[in-house]
Amino acid sequence: MTLLASQPHLTDTAPDRLTHGSRETVEQRSTSWRALQDLLFPTPQDEDWRRTDPRPYVGRLDLPLAESGYALPEITSLPTGIEISSLDGSKDSHDFTAMVDLPDSQHTRYFTTLWKALHDSGMVINVAPGTSIRDPLQLGITTTAPDSLHLPLTIIHVGAHASLTLALRTASPHAGTLVVGGTVIVLEDGASCTLLQSTTSASGALAAGFLHVLLGRDASFEGTLLRNGDGSSKQYLDIDLAGAGSSSLLTSLDLLNSTAHRDLQTLQLHRAPSTTSSILVRNVVDDRAHSVYSGLINVTEEAVKTDGYVQNRNLLLSREAQADSVPRLEIKANDVKCGHGTTAGHVDHEQLFYLESRGISREVAGRMIIQGFLLEGCAHMHSQEARAAAEAFVAEFAPDSSGEMQEASHE
Repeated sequence: MTLLASQPHLTDTAPDRLTHGSRETVEQRSTSWRALQDLLFPTPQDEDWRRTDPRPYVGRLDLPLAESGYALPEITSLPTGIEISSLDGSKDSHDFTAMVDLPDSQHTRYFTTLWKALHDSGMVINVAPGTSIRDPLQLGITTTAPDSLHLPLTIIHVGAHASLTLALRTASPHAGTLVVGGTVIVLEDGASCTLLQSTTSASGALAAGFLHVLLGRDASFEGTLLRNGDGSSKQYLDIDLAGAGSSSLLTSLDLLNSTAHRDLQTLQLHRAPSTTSSILVRNVVDDRAHSVYSGLINVTEEAVKTDGYVQNRNLLLSREAQADSVPRLEIKANDVKCGHGTTAGHVDHEQLFYLESRGISREVAGRMIIQGFLLEGCAHMHSQEARAAAEAFVAEFAPDSSGEMQEASHE
């Protein structure tokens, strides 16, 4: 059946949210609300949604709006040079939220416009210029209202020549929720940020959001995204290398099971000379889960001496598990080095046979192979904290294998 693009119905109380916040925020809400009336929600005929059914998302857009639906962490003391404030619609919050215009906004436009009109909660982390935070800042955020539409945002601003390591844990424990929001990271010239983000979602939970990183001159970003659970999502990840000499390294490890459907789309936008980016995505897909990945490296004419790479590897543990991968390059500059790679396959029979021949049970051997697949993706990490977090994640959540595990065929 062909689905026609349409304007989803939002809860009747949505217009009440337009009056929340400062004068600047109310103006932004009103402008975005008017724009939202002219936007149509995507359909499977759109290339961006061809592998992900939009109907479950449309069906939850009329849920009641959550009121401060995120439980923000209680911070008793912070290192000197860091401020954490609630994203409450204040003038300062508005200045930051103006940065949510993503470079590749065609696909994310509906979600970002919806968020600008109706956002409910979030936080701003501001690191003063020249501040160096050695120990990771630990924060946890959890959705608290079931059967509701959440529109949160986390904004991280790291001043010039400052550094921050942030461990952020997010959880969506309620099956009936839809979370539309994300994280914006702004790194001024010479700033650095290491993000360790772990996400757990319940079966039936839905999320649609973005991670947007804007890098100034000589800024550096290292991100590690760790995900597990049965929830489904449509996520956009944009790395905007706007400053010369900026660099980014991002690793994503995802464990999908049950009927989880997770769609990750990444953009590495090189807009300045001598910029470097690398995205490495590894998925373990079990049961009837489905992983979708699409990655674009976009190099503008000014971005000479760019070095960009994207890789997606998928390990399928059952006959019904699926993985789609579409890496792309769009290069408009000379003197660049860019590449991509993608694989999808089952557990190697020869590896299993080798381990079993040395007295290791099939179950333990399978788990060793799964862990090795994930840990191989950690070898390139610069941050010791990121590597330790990834190794702990793999040790805790890597699935137990069984005799029913699907093996690769060597025929």
